[in-house]
Amino acid sequence: MCAERVLRAVAGYKVFVVCDDEAVAQWATARNAQIVWQTDVGLNNAVRAGVAAARVNKFELAMIVHSDLPLATSFSQLFSDCDLDSLKTSITLVPDRHEDGTNVMILPTSSDFEFTYGRNSFITHQHLAKKCNLALRIIYDQHLSVDIDTAEDLAVAQSLEKNN
Repeated sequence: MCAERVLRAVAGYKVFVVCDDEAVAQWATARNAQIVWQTDVGLNNAVRAGVAAARVNKFELAMIVHSDLPLATSFSQLFSDCDLDSLKTSITLVPDRHEDGTNVMILPTSSDFEFTYGRNSFITHQHLAKKCNLALRIIYDQHLSVDIDTAEDLAVAQSLEKNN
């Protein structure tokens, strides 16, 4: 299960799971995640709700990670080449393997950044970062770039998993 793997990969971080399903909430709570109820439809609304919850809980940064990353093992490499002060004035994007979608994002919770997940989100998020005067960090990660949107994505994930 991808979501299970993602939660294991974020061990050590405070985790908020945004959902509108009681079974998902129970599953996530059993794994020490805090639930953010979101009944508005759409990924962008869910991400906004998660970042707002992080802000209300006094976190200066939010890392947005989707539950369909089958090769996620760790996120610490996203922090290895920078300090906290630089993260507070930047946005980190990890694109999908097609450089179309945005699989992982780190941004300051105080930002007015507008999320635009969907087709071409990677390039759109880059433009929006500049509009918000956030320094742009792009990290290409072979494992975090694989998400499951199509049968081809699943085949790529299985192939990479087998070769690791």
